[in-house]
Amino acid sequence: MIALNNLYVIDLSGYSFSGKSAYFDLVCEFDGYKHYSKEFEFELIRLPNGILDLYYSLVENWSPVRSSEAIRKFKSLVDTLSGNDGFISRLVSRGYKYDYYFPGFYAISQEYLDKLIIASWKSEWPFAYNDYPKYQIFFKKLLFRLGKRDIFSARVYLSRFDKKDFLNITREYLDKLFSSCIANNEKAIVLSNAFETTNPTISHQLCYSAKSIVVDRDPRDIYLSALNTGYVNGINVGKTAIGDNVEIFIERFKLYRKDLVSDENVLRINFEDLVLNYEETLNKLFIFLGEDKSIHKYPKKYFNPEVSKKGVGMWKNVDGQLKKDVDKIYSELKEYCVNI
Repeated sequence: MIALNNLYVIDLSGYSFSGKSAYFDLVCEFDGYKHYSKEFEFELIRLPNGILDLYYSLVENWSPVRSSEAIRKFKSLVDTLSGNDGFISRLVSRGYKYDYYFPGFYAISQEYLDKLIIASWKSEWPFAYNDYPKYQIFFKKLLFRLGKRDIFSARVYLSRFDKKDFLNITREYLDKLFSSCIANNEKAIVLSNAFETTNPTISHQLCYSAKSIVVDRDPRDIYLSALNTGYVNGINVGKTAIGDNVEIFIERFKLYRKDLVSDENVLRINFEDLVLNYEETLNKLFIFLGEDKSIHKYPKKYFNPEVSKKGVGMWKNVDGQLKKDVDKIYSELKEYCVNI
């Protein structure tokens, strides 16, 4: 299970209010497993313009325009995610603080880009301005009419790789990035929502060694949790999971679980398994991770199944319109509902 540089990546992912945090807390009780707070999500791979989009544009579906713009957008994403916890950085950055979590993030990412960019030069290249707001395009056209003929020039990036070379470069990059925060006695890093729930195996190949634990939950309890505890710091994040009504929630639920991809490095498991069958589920995790139970050095320090039982079977205690909603969910999503 040990990676090339003795680093092992474990990602915990879910579907919003599906109970991922319970498993994250549990894995954080394992000795030698580096973790940050479960609120910090490592998004460099799956975000738009992230590494998966780079892979698509530089390897799977290359074109001169697509590849150049993928490099440009990834450079911009690195700028957005970089920064530390200092006052000035917090004042001028977006608050992702990747240099705080992974010391040297910006510099390591620039090294990665240097390996991906075969050549670059300035040239007439209007594609670099496709995302510009209309007023900026208006002023550029005005300046062009006034004689500034190079106003639509931009840096062009030449980049194209076969799959093997791209993966090797990316594995070295991510391994160096994750190793920047690992202590000598730590062999694994626990991430949150780094890989997609639908097909995490695509992201696994970007790392030397990686596994995914994808957590699901009875849709009735997901719906109720999103309604009852959906506000975080005054923002209604539950709205993302529910939509405008129960019908949209049901359609979203179905689409998010369509054509799921799994292999021996993906464990799909329910929140209810951990709460109601704690010891059995623990053993299943040990087997999946290739660990002995002695790894569990801090039992119930972060996760206590007794405390989490209140989140199981919430649908039993509703009436009125909510009762109608959960009954509709059951009729449409019976195969995902847990009988307790």
